[in-house]
Amino acid sequence: MANGISINTLLLAAGLSRRMGGINKLLIDIDGEPMVRKVAKLYCAISSSVTVVLGHEANLVAEALDGLDVILLTNPDYEKGRQSTARYGLEHLDITGDAVLIGLGDQHKLTNIDLRAFIMAFHKEQNGKIMIPEFEGQRGNPILFPADIARQLQADKKAPACRKYIDDHPNEVHHFETRNEHFVEDLDTPEDAERYGITIGST
Repeated sequence: MANGISINTLLLAAGLSRRMGGINKLLIDIDGEPMVRKVAKLYCAISSSVTVVLGHEANLVAEALDGLDVILLTNPDYEKGRQSTARYGLEHLDITGDAVLIGLGDQHKLTNIDLRAFIMAFHKEQNGKIMIPEFEGQRGNPILFPADIARQLQADKKAPACRKYIDDHPNEVHHFETRNEHFVEDLDTPEDAERYGITIGST
């Protein structure tokens, strides 16, 4: 629980890392541990529960998460992309809290302070809207869904993926202007790693 809000986190960690030159970016060492583990620990600190959806190299990613208090799922259709993984995770998520936070496993710049400020803003608004972070006009992640909207998407098997639902329901969205770029930065390419001073190699 963070800032009086009970959060069920859905962490997407199924991607193919196509742009990373054959390296699974989730396993890149960040501050002495695999990136996906560093990010998962961050969400564990502010969540009532964390469910991680695996896909590409699921066994290796699961090994990197060993010992953490997380629930692991594997999306059989992960090659269809992030929206498929988000949809699969949401369908299998046990929604027990006030909100569902959908995050990405490669946002290594996010901090506990960032996430708590985001959740505090959601709590302060109390308007039943989906909250999306933005930095200088650029939409970021994670995204916070009020539990009732998340349950609505979960229950309706014909409901669109989260991104399409957001695009189709702009009146149900609140945009949160962030204080830094952490919400819009992720690690996709070797050039990204070089820019952040991260050394990559075979995993």
